[in-house]
Parts: sequence; C-alpha cells; structure tokens
Amino acid sequence: MSINQPPSYQSHQLHQSNQSNQSYQPHHISDTPYPVINWLHQHRRATVHPVIACVLTSIWSIIGGFAYLLVYLLPFPDSDIGQGWLFYSGAVMQFMAQLLLLWGWWRGWLWLRTRKQPSLLANDSNIAHSHNSLNPLNSTKLPNYLAQPRINFLQRIGLSPLKPMTTKYRRKPYGRLPKFLLGAVLGFVSLSMPLGILLVIYGNEAVSLTSNLPALTGSWWGLLAFTLVMFIFQGGVEEVISRGFLLPEIASRWGVTAGVIGNALLFVLFHLANPDLNWIPLVNIFLAGVMFSLLYLRFNSLWVSIGFHGLWNWTQASLYGFAVSGIAVPVSVLNATVNPDMPMWLTGGKFGLEGSALSMLVLVALIGWLLWSIHSVQTMLPKNKMPE
Repeated sequence: MSINQPPSYQSHQLHQSNQSNQSYQPHHISDTPYPVINWLHQHRRATVHPVIACVLTSIWSIIGGFAYLLVYLLPFPDSDIGQGWLFYSGAVMQFMAQLLLLWGWWRGWLWLRTRKQPSLLANDSNIAHSHNSLNPLNSTKLPNYLAQPRINFLQRIGLSPLKPMTTKYRRKPYGRLPKFLLGAVLGFVSLSMPLGILLVIYGNEAVSLTSNLPALTGSWWGLLAFTLVMFIFQGGVEEVISRGFLLPEIASRWGVTAGVIGNALLFVLFHLANPDLNWIPLVNIFLAGVMFSLLYLRFNSLWVSIGFHGLWNWTQASLYGFAVSGIAVPVSVLNATVNPDMPMWLTGGKFGLEGSALSMLVLVALIGWLLWSIHSVQTMLPKNKMPE
C-alpha cells in the first residue's frame, strides 16, 4: 500500500537528497596515473597534513631505534655466530616496530573516519545507488572511481594495486612476484656496476675481494640465508613508510614532484646518524630516495622498489662484504678490502660502495631512464577527459 505525501514533504526530501549528493561530489583535481594519490586527493579528510606525516615517520623511526635494544634481552650465545644473529635480529625488531606503528596509525585513522565520516569507509556504490533512488530528478551518478569498495591497508601502502579512475591509465597487470624479481635484478646489477668499473680500471689496487667460503660452516650458511630475508624485510619497511605512506600523503596535497623530493629528503634525514658520512653518500641517499619513488610511480607498485632496495643492500653487504651505509656486517660470501690510500669519493671508503661517485653516476642514469619512461608512457596514452 502506498501513501501519498504532500508536495511540501516531497520537495523537502528532494532538497535533502540534493544536499547529500553535493556532499559526496569530489572537488576537481587534475587526473594523475596514480590511484592512491587520486584517492587521497579526492578525500582530503582521509589523509593527514604532509608535515604531520613527516613528523609521524620521524617518531616511528626513533621508536624503532629503541626497539632494536630489546634484542639484548634475548639469550643469544656469546660467540661470533651468536653476535651475528643478535645483529640481524635487532634490525628485524627495529623495522617490525615501525611497521606495527604504521599499521596502528591506519587502524586509528579508520576509527576516526568511521566516527566522523563513515562514507569514506563504506562501499560508495551503495551510497550512490541510495542517493539516486532518493532523488529521481537527479540522474548524475558518482564517478566510477568512488563506486569501488573502500581502500584497504595493503592498497594504501602500495603493496596491493588500486583500481585506476579511468581506463586512460590502465596497464598490463603484472603480478607482485615478477615486479619484485625485476627490482631485485635491477638492484643487483646497479650495485655490481660500480664494483665492476673499479675492478676493470684499477684491478685489486682500489678494492680486493677474497672468498669467505672455506670458513662458512652450516650455521654460518643459515645466518647468511637469514640476511637475505632481513635485508628484503628492512628494505620493504623503509619503502612502505617512505614511498607507500609518505609520498602519497605529500603528493595528494602539494603535487607529485613535491612528494618525490619531500620523501627523499626525509630519507636522508633517517641516515644522518650513520657512521663515516660525507657529502657524496648524502647526495647518493637523496638520489636513491628519488629513484625509489620513480620506480614506485613508474610501475604503480612498491614491489619493484622493495626488490631493488633489498637486493642492493644484500649484494653490497652479504655478497661482496662491503659496509652498508657505514655499518659493517658480520658475515658475507666475499670479503671486500678497500684500499685506504685510494680517494674515498671513488671507492666509498668505510661507508660502503654506495658512497662512491660511481654509484652516483648509476643512480643518475637510473633516474634519467625512469623519467624518460614515465614521460613516454603518459604521452602515448589517449587524451580522454576524466568522467564528471
């Protein structure tokens, strides 16, 4: 049975429906190929201010440093192998603490948004359907991008793909493993190139490599395998926080260029306490931050950056035996001995091979290639307009 409502009541309902529709209409933004940045820009209240995001990441880094100290409570044997396990286990605890803090921020954000604006966490297709059903005079629907299910944690930090707003920026959906392996190969080759140049030009005069294989017993091989897991985990957490969390937060308000430069500068800040630091390693750390950001933007996934970061560090430390960012490691396949009489800008000195000017050239070349690749992909795409 239907009940006829008076005209004044119907007009009041239509007015309320129009107001609701207007509240869900996103403000205009320029189309970018990066769905997470677009999503955060559409929902400004779904993000935090870039300055607050930088403060949060700094606090998480400090707390992670304190979490490293907890490893001394574990009963590792007082031996070389025990100290090796202590060294790498402390790093795992440090970055695990940072990852948990990031996840805690996400859960807190969900709780606040649920209280203040539940629509950002709901399925917006249901909202759009209810609004259009309430207002028969309004046939305008919400953009398809808002009709997808709510964003989840893995999508927010770049580990799981977020559906593009339009087909304009659709790309072949390579899986996570191929992207990770691509990054791993790039990281291994990029770190090996400066060493290869040194060996070809100077031979053993600059860097000499000796094998540790005769001294590696079964327990040491277990620790060496664990270093691969640790460096991938360490690189992954740094990428998740710097590129997965911080870059979109900055880019969604101040632009993609500001996001790339801003997170790279904070990446430098996180390494200021490392030993044997000088201007070349500082520049290289900044360039690495830019390069990791461009890898993320080029492939629209963090897995390439994670593979690159993890294998870069593992190849430098656990394979060749260099210090990594000024920190010596307890076990490696080879042992690299740097000639102290050679200029530090050439060999990297005690900071490691990533402190060399040759590594700077490799990073600059990678950045140039990525900028060209991103530009080529975007210019070859059709220039169709965003749906209103």
